[in-house]
Amino acid sequence: TWAEIYRRKEAKQKVNTSRTRTQKMEAQTVYSRQHRQVKRGVRRDQRRWVDGQAVQAEEAARRGDSKTLYRITKQLSRRGFAQSRPVKNKDGELLTSPDLQLKRWEEHFREVLNPTQDEDRLDE
Repeated sequence: TWAEIYRRKEAKQKVNTSRTRTQKMEAQTVYSRQHRQVKRGVRRDQRRWVDGQAVQAEEAARRGDSKTLYRITKQLSRRGFAQSRPVKNKDGELLTSPDLQLKRWEEHFREVLNPTQDEDRLDE
């Protein structure tokens, strides 16, 4: 599909750079053909992707993997979804490794769920 898109782009450039009316009409017919091919290719690729997602969802349902099943269902229903958001440390720096992110979440929940005595005095 990307090659078709590239060919369509070249055809559009020929339409825009053609000098005479006949050249422009010929270039426009070539561009129209290319545009239709790109649209067909995109629809074909989208169908393949949806079919692949459906197969993955069926496999996830068979395995009992509800997380994957619901993620795919959400994608196919075209609602917005976020896999994960970036996690920052206390200094505001992004943590890129999953291990560091898990440690930061652990630290966060320890602070929230196990307040120290100094924080209890401040609340009073």
